Amino acid sequence: MATKRGISRATRAKHAEMEDRIRQMRREEDNIKAKIHKLEASIVATPVLMAGDRLRNRNLIQAEEEPEYNSRAFSRTRWQAQRLNRAHSRQAMTALLLVAAFVGFVCWFYLQLRNNGLL
Repeated sequence: MATKRGISRATRAKHAEMEDRIRQMRREEDNIKAKIHKLEASIVATPVLMAGDRLRNRNLIQAEEEPEYNSRAFSRTRWQAQRLNRAHSRQAMTALLLVAAFVGFVCWFYLQLRNNGLL
């Protein structure tokens, strides 16, 4: 049988206190969830923001340095080595031609000054 006895004041006070505590915990939970959402959004948006900064700065930001790879030296293929040797030879021949042209010009200029009586 159910009795119609009322709930005591102490019990009501405990229930009210527990409900307040539950409300407070739910507010804290909502605040924490909002902070987590903001952090996740900022983590997701960071690469996009960095790319925008780089574009604004016209990509003047230096690239991160790659760690040195010391395990073995870089070896070229035979074809790459041939191309590199040809490029070096072409540069050396061009430099020799320019130096020879400059020496020839200096000699010609000296002879012109001497023949015209300026030296």
